[in-house]
Amino acid sequence: MLRLFLFLCLSCAFALTCAAQERRAKDHTGLHPVPDAKGKWGFIDRAGRFRIPPQYDGAGEFSEGVAYVWKWEGNKRKNGIVDTDSKFDELQTNDYEIAFHDGLARVQTPWTQERKYGYMDRSGRMVVEPQFFNSGHFSEGLAWVAVLKEREWLYGFIDKTGKFAIEPQFVYQPGDFVDGLAKVVGKFKSGFIDREGRYRITVDSEQSDAFFSEGLLAAVIQDDPPRGVYLDRDGKVVLEIPFWQQRTAWQRSLYTLRRQQLAPFREGLAAVLSFNKIGFIDRKGKVVIEPQFRGTHGFSEGLAAVKIIGNDGEYVWGYIDRAGNFAVAPRFREARSFAGGLAQIVTFDGKQQLIDASGKVVWQLSKS
Repeated sequence: MLRLFLFLCLSCAFALTCAAQERRAKDHTGLHPVPDAKGKWGFIDRAGRFRIPPQYDGAGEFSEGVAYVWKWEGNKRKNGIVDTDSKFDELQTNDYEIAFHDGLARVQTPWTQERKYGYMDRSGRMVVEPQFFNSGHFSEGLAWVAVLKEREWLYGFIDKTGKFAIEPQFVYQPGDFVDGLAKVVGKFKSGFIDREGRYRITVDSEQSDAFFSEGLLAAVIQDDPPRGVYLDRDGKVVLEIPFWQQRTAWQRSLYTLRRQQLAPFREGLAAVLSFNKIGFIDRKGKVVIEPQFRGTHGFSEGLAAVKIIGNDGEYVWGYIDRAGNFAVAPRFREARSFAGGLAQIVTFDGKQQLIDASGKVVWQLSKS
């Protein structure tokens, strides 16, 4: 069964956003896939009204103006995409959820065949035939793919014709291109390459964020002692990360750096850590919200989901504004970032809901 409306466990101290999540927030149509009481999927607007009637057996989120949907007609599964005006176009080639990026969607061969990946356009035409053992979404005109070469998995980047723009040579899954650069790990060095495949910044693979955000990259310079910094696209230090030397040795370790201790800028603000408390800085490095929270997903649509310790000693999530004041009081067990005017939350009694920026519930999952 396709799982399309998923409330993830959000317990990390820093839940780092990926480039795809940022694109989702920027390009959101304001329509959200939800099931009705009978289990049929449709799309609601930010007021909770169905704009696309519930008629599908599964639905994905909108990307570039369309969303993947499917339904059963007898014993035949009918796959397709629907636009914001409810227009449905059937797809003949895909059994799995898809999302469009740069005008193309990654597709994989039917489940009855050997799994390989290719790309199709909005009309359902296969632009790049399935041939790769793994692949990513297109970003800035290029997509990473994996090939088996002399018994070794290698990664490179293709253009929209399926030709290699950067030959397979990297040993781990690359990042997407963001601001003209992509993070890669080669056999002898790692860092960020440009669209010609040239290294622009070399940095240990586990000592930088995965992508540039708003033109800056969070990274660690191995001085004595190590320094947490933000770099520009030329690899020059733009600002020091405040409170870096206040971190514990564990918080400066490779393991925690990789998982949760670096944070991208979102809407001009970035999360910073002082011992076990999180605050926010602006692009000049000025602390604009003092460290006081235990977790965050960063700002989106003017609000940031943050975690605090409640009166009963349990972690609880709410949403703050850019001044650091609670716009939605902390009362949730889990909370995700706002996108398209709504945010997904889970209450302490297990209810899955969508709320607006005032905290009003506009949709709740009906339990069967």
